[in-house]
Amino acid sequence: MRLRAYGIVLSDEPGLRTDADVGAIRTLARRNGMHLCAISVVGSDADLSLLLASFPSSGIGAVLVPSVRQLMGWLDALRAEADVWTVAPRGYWPRRSSGKACSFISASAVN
Repeated sequence: MRLRAYGIVLSDEPGLRTDADVGAIRTLARRNGMHLCAISVVGSDADLSLLLASFPSSGIGAVLVPSVRQLMGWLDALRAEADVWTVAPRGYWPRRSSGKACSFISASAVN
């Protein structure tokens, strides 16, 4: 069974940059053999908090984002439920297990 993934792009002005970020998330999922369930483009922290509240019951194992900068303040909360993969730099922060904090793992170490 493939890992279920969900993409998030934080953008207050949809346009070319947003389209490029969505495309990069699709490519990241495909390269890593993930089942990309959906990609949400959210415009604010309030929208993001509502989206994240639905993750515990969704079966999502990975969240894909263009950059960790889009998740400032949310990374630890997300890692309680899923691995967090980034397009740039390529790699991921593993899900927290038993309260242990793990560092970023570069894609070169994975592939």
